Amino acid sequence: MVNNVLSDVLKIYNKEGKFLVLNPLVPSWIVTNINGVLILKQLSESKTFEETAIVFSERSSKIDKQQVLAYLDKVKDAGLLELEISEKIHKPYTLSTIYFNMTKLCNLHCLYCFAATRVEHGSDNLEYEDYIKLLDFAHKINPHMTIVYTGGEPLMSPNTIKVAKYAKKLGFTNRILTNATLIDKHNIEELADTFDLFKISVDGSTKEKHEYYRGTGSYDKTIHAIDLLRKKNKKITVAMVVTRANVSDVLPMNAKWGEVLEYQPLFPLGRAAETNESIALTGEEYYNALSAGEKINPFADLGNIIDSHKKSNTIIKCAIGDGEISISCTGDLYPCQLLHNQECLIGNIKETSFLELYNSKAMDRFKFNTVGKIDKCKKCDIKYLCGGACQARHYSETGSINETGDFCEYEKKGIIDGLLSNAKMIQI
Repeated sequence: MVNNVLSDVLKIYNKEGKFLVLNPLVPSWIVTNINGVLILKQLSESKTFEETAIVFSERSSKIDKQQVLAYLDKVKDAGLLELEISEKIHKPYTLSTIYFNMTKLCNLHCLYCFAATRVEHGSDNLEYEDYIKLLDFAHKINPHMTIVYTGGEPLMSPNTIKVAKYAKKLGFTNRILTNATLIDKHNIEELADTFDLFKISVDGSTKEKHEYYRGTGSYDKTIHAIDLLRKKNKKITVAMVVTRANVSDVLPMNAKWGEVLEYQPLFPLGRAAETNESIALTGEEYYNALSAGEKINPFADLGNIIDSHKKSNTIIKCAIGDGEISISCTGDLYPCQLLHNQECLIGNIKETSFLELYNSKAMDRFKFNTVGKIDKCKKCDIKYLCGGACQARHYSETGSINETGDFCEYEKKGIIDGLLSNAKMIQI
């Protein structure tokens, strides 16, 4: 029986004449026009497709019975009217990304650095041989692993390039998160041969705006490095942390860097925790800033990303603790690159085997922390689409991975707008 489905289950969101109709339990959704919505409203009052088609076609001079029936068949095929829902489960992801925090050293002193106040619990730094053992073990788990080198500034560690070269021999993908100020004509060849992607921090379209946070002399070096990498046809991502000081620069940055630009909100971690009140944007402010330009869509690829989860009994979640993990320069293992703190410490790989730590109950706390365990998420219409979003962000805002903060509403609005903008229309 499909009557009352619309009023009891389906949720409708409207933007500029397009309507997202969502069944949050499946999950499944369609984007339709006003006629499609009116037909679904009629369906909620009728008992069958046939009755709905007869009533609606009698009221409309432009839409006949067969058109209504064809539309309802498409709605049914999309899974929108399913009421008997199988139990949702989370199947742990295969470990695919390991962050190597190569050093705490950095040649810059950025005002909001999230890593600056980290306290390493291990004693001595990992040696080259320690990384080789880790990489060999990781290859047994997943021969298609991605290794991300970060810090501090990873290029200040003498081990970074050597470790990355070995990882490349194993067939791994190498990515480096860097301020790029240490990249020059003397090392560009070696770096270009070793790393597959360079994620480079640029926080303003002008020297003045960038150096407000990153220090005098950093801008020219960074831009020069980007020019060198582009001449080598290397894949780069320009990462902009959006704050109150540079939010007016969102559109100029987009105009300058285009598709290689990636926006990031400020996480109140590290030094940013001390300055958060003055420079961090709210979720609404951040979303509005990114939505201001016609060519900026904060969730442009969202439809493609989550479409595979339509009509699925699998719960998606943040990759924390299963799809990705992070290892400090002293061997401390954490479930996430952004959660290097005592509460989230799993153990040290020099004291306990990597596999034992990865499969520990301490790690399971993060592996299986799905929307079914987060109170606010349980009641949310899009919980099976967003998967609870970023747990590190939750922690940075609330002090708990099980509590959602200000950015939750931004995420919800972004997902809804993303589907409305990108999903294929089923209209009549």
